[in-house]
Amino acid sequence: MKTELFSSAQLARTGLKLLSYLPLGGAQGIGSLIGEVLYRIDTSGARQYRKNLRHLGIPENSIEKTVRQGLKGYMRLFSETALLGRLSSSQILARVRIEGDREVFLDDCARGNVCLALTHSGNWDLAGYFASKEVRPVLTVAEKVKPEALFQAFTQVRQQANMRIIAANKGEKPFANLVAAAEEGKYLIPLLADRDITGNGVEVTLGKSKALLAAGPAALAQKINAPLYCGHISLEQLAHSRRRAARSRWGIVINLAGPIKPDKVETMTRDWAEKVGEMIVDSPESWFMLQKLFVADLDPVRLERARQRSRKEAQQ
Repeated sequence: MKTELFSSAQLARTGLKLLSYLPLGGAQGIGSLIGEVLYRIDTSGARQYRKNLRHLGIPENSIEKTVRQGLKGYMRLFSETALLGRLSSSQILARVRIEGDREVFLDDCARGNVCLALTHSGNWDLAGYFASKEVRPVLTVAEKVKPEALFQAFTQVRQQANMRIIAANKGEKPFANLVAAAEEGKYLIPLLADRDITGNGVEVTLGKSKALLAAGPAALAQKINAPLYCGHISLEQLAHSRRRAARSRWGIVINLAGPIKPDKVETMTRDWAEKVGEMIVDSPESWFMLQKLFVADLDPVRLERARQRSRKEAQQ
């Protein structure tokens, strides 16, 4: 019988335990180092990231620098998230800023549920931690990842900040559960939506190319009669008093736009896509999209099958 000395779950638990002994700066350094390694060996994710940046319209002479910075930032995200539960409120406040349509967003959050179409950018867990403590309790969806121990560890960290997580297995559609949960309270509901994995995404122009984005944020906003905003989180290096208060070199800026004018789901999705497209172009190194989302890169046969499956499910 074949046995494994170390299971993936054991490795995940061991890695997280080792991270817990490190100061934040040390964990960030390890994350940056792993990102540098991934860049140097040119993983499939790095190659897709490069393609995505070209579709977005990033100048060719900037792409390699952006990929390198992006991979290092992406790996820092995971090392930081493991330590969020031990950060003080003052550290979190020093690391986060809100830019854009800030005041109207906060006013809407004070009144009730608010939906937020968010990109895979910056550190969305840090943003959620900040929002749950300072703005409004967060309700969101997290896809279950393997090993289970890793997913449970990150879920526990998020729940420490009063974030309510709806877990979804790959291929599941948690929309009904999300609607039911939203009706039980008043939440900020951020959904990572700059890539469709359901087969019923909306085709939009993102940067210079056509892409498929998730329809979920707009559909949810309509269903629960909540305002819809969109956002992109950019990284920033901290200095002086903020750096001392944060005890970190790195902070984030939550760039917001909205509310999106109520309309058909497709129209609302295209509206927010146009806005976040401009935000991503301004800080592409903070956009951690290593998967396919642009139509030119997608398998047309698999895409059509997904669409047919989605249409059948809608008719049932």
